[in-house]
Amino acid sequence: LIHRNADPTRTVVCYFLSDGECCLVNIQNRIQDVITTCEQSSIQFQGLHTVFFGPAANRDAAQALEVMAQTGRGTFTNVMSSAQLVGRFEEFAEALRPAPGGIIGPV
Repeated sequence: LIHRNADPTRTVVCYFLSDGECCLVNIQNRIQDVITTCEQSSIQFQGLHTVFFGPAANRDAAQALEVMAQTGRGTFTNVMSSAQLVGRFEEFAEALRPAPGGIIGPV
């Protein structure tokens, strides 16, 4: 996907949300592949932001997501309610919105 859509003028940002029920080790390896591909393709990788919204008892999954975010130069958030999860989605949407005047189309 990155090779096909590579654009060195754009920045790659990844958001990964999990309830901890999947195999995070495989995903962590895939994320590292994304970072490596960006670096080899001269594409700026801004970061991997992870959100854990699973049961508090699944601390191993939360820690794995925290490590993924650190490795990916991003942030980790542990949400405890659906309202916090919605708030985090809204923050992501706002962060992806271009700055006013940031995109200049054809003149």
